[in-house]
Amino acid sequence: MAGAALEPGSHVKKLAKDASDFAKFPDKSKLPQKMFSWQEVKQFDGEQGRPMYLVIDNNVYDFTDFADVHPAGPGPLKQHAGGDASAAMRAARMPSAVMDVFIHRFKVGAVDKPRNAEFEIMAATQYRLADVQARNGKLGAPIWIVYKDSVYDITSYVDQHPGGDDAIKAEAGTDATSAFQDVGHSDDATTILAKLKIGEIIEEEKKYDANGKKKKKVVAAKDEGTGRSCLNTVTCGLLG
Repeated sequence: MAGAALEPGSHVKKLAKDASDFAKFPDKSKLPQKMFSWQEVKQFDGEQGRPMYLVIDNNVYDFTDFADVHPAGPGPLKQHAGGDASAAMRAARMPSAVMDVFIHRFKVGAVDKPRNAEFEIMAATQYRLADVQARNGKLGAPIWIVYKDSVYDITSYVDQHPGGDDAIKAEAGTDATSAFQDVGHSDDATTILAKLKIGEIIEEEKKYDANGKKKKKVVAAKDEGTGRSCLNTVTCGLLG
């Protein structure tokens, strides 16, 4: 999928070569650095005049001024604005020299709760199912899915999926729990998925309990005498 990675390979070489493009931007890494919460970073989404911040390996970068001169255009940066772009950077196979010398100058701080090496992320961000449905990959939208009430931004992984991008696009914006389990994915696939987690479904829309077991639906009992539905005999009694 176009724009899934932050830097298509052909642009990486150009980016590394054109050091002068970076020299005109002030080195923000030399300024006092701030600790950000993930919720704070989320607010810097580049929309409606807001700054554009991205997290890469737990460091926070301000790409507001750089977005318009990005070799691949502002789209790839906007796609991850206000969120974690680490997976996209790895997918782009960004040379360490580019990160250390050039991109480092946009660093403004770090997140206060780093995602650990195993990527066991318990994100505080919560979403409704409708939020996920809107991220269906159409018209340039990112691709989100739900797996057991966790929300994943898999935009950057589409082109790397061993089963092809069609399998992922078919589940874009949906609860892909059944599809994921039916295929019988490996432990490696589960680990990759964990890296892309961005939050949870809100409590009232969750389908699974804390142990990962599907919740049982409450079926209202029917009062045969009146035709009313009531959850239990006490409620029916109170309603008279």
